[in-house]
Amino acid sequence: MEIGIHEEAQPQDRELIRELGVTWSKFGHDVLNGNDEQLDRWLDWNGEAGLRTAVDLRTDNSAIFSRCIGAWEKLKERGQIETCAEDVSEADRVGIIQRNQERTSIAALTEIADLAAGIVSKYGDRCQDWEIWGEAQCPYVSGGVFGDRYQVYSGLLELCYKQIKAVDPSARVWSSGNGMDLDPTFIFAILDDKRGEFFDVANWHPYFMACRSFEASGTIMRSSFERTRRELQERGKDQPYAATEWGYPCYNVETAPVEELLKSHVVSDGIRQLYWSEQAQWYERDLQMMQEFGFEVVIVHCLRDTYNPDNPADRHWGKFCGLLDVKGERKQIWDVVQKWAWEGRAGKRAFE
Repeated sequence: MEIGIHEEAQPQDRELIRELGVTWSKFGHDVLNGNDEQLDRWLDWNGEAGLRTAVDLRTDNSAIFSRCIGAWEKLKERGQIETCAEDVSEADRVGIIQRNQERTSIAALTEIADLAAGIVSKYGDRCQDWEIWGEAQCPYVSGGVFGDRYQVYSGLLELCYKQIKAVDPSARVWSSGNGMDLDPTFIFAILDDKRGEFFDVANWHPYFMACRSFEASGTIMRSSFERTRRELQERGKDQPYAATEWGYPCYNVETAPVEELLKSHVVSDGIRQLYWSEQAQWYERDLQMMQEFGFEVVIVHCLRDTYNPDNPADRHWGKFCGLLDVKGERKQIWDVVQKWAWEGRAGKRAFE
């Protein structure tokens, strides 16, 4: 199992990255409004540093909504939007709404898939791994653009898969990384929509958010990984596991001595950091279990804490997940991740 670092790793951190021993990196690219020059620089730097890259292909929510509105009008003009009779049952009404939503969304997202395939065609000589819209399940990240049953997301995944494979058959398409508290329904929804063949990597973001029981979290993780493996064997292609993001907010003794609940966009009560005394145990356990279940790659979020210590309101949990604190001091988890990264270098290369 290889270890990577999320996008916060900057070129000035080259020596730290080499010392840490990671072999992968992940960052996002907007297929409509992305900075291609920045993507060029990142891929060049990763190549020089010996890092393989997974790129999260996405775009702005508003771009999706505007295209859906346009697609709806065109489909309506063609008589391809179903209408509901007054006496239709509630179940039939819901079915009509869902079919209209899927039909409209797929029409709108064809352009997005074409643009994604264009990025793959342009950069396929430097990148083989492409995540399709990371954390599409998260209402804050996707802004509700993908609906309730993932019909829209699974449609996007199918379109992107077909278009990407057409321009680069060797490319690996990763499903959207999700999995808050190890809930596997994000993968089951794709399988329910009969689109289990349209991704090559079953991608997790296996963050425990609400759960801070070490025993309970271990039980949940094992159950989720086992159940999802069975479903992928039965309704997918038995795709390998990987994670484009994983980690925990963690205290450092010097810089975070006060217990508090950190802010979250989706967990109303907030997120508790792992204490100094427990963080190494959690990281070690999770990595051991992910290796046991055949994860090819685990990309750690992230290298550095990024909150502003002078701004009391800047307390989002994701900004406290660094292996280094805001002063650049190493947390206990540095040693755990470094050990696993160097062991990963000694094993087989991911996906080979």
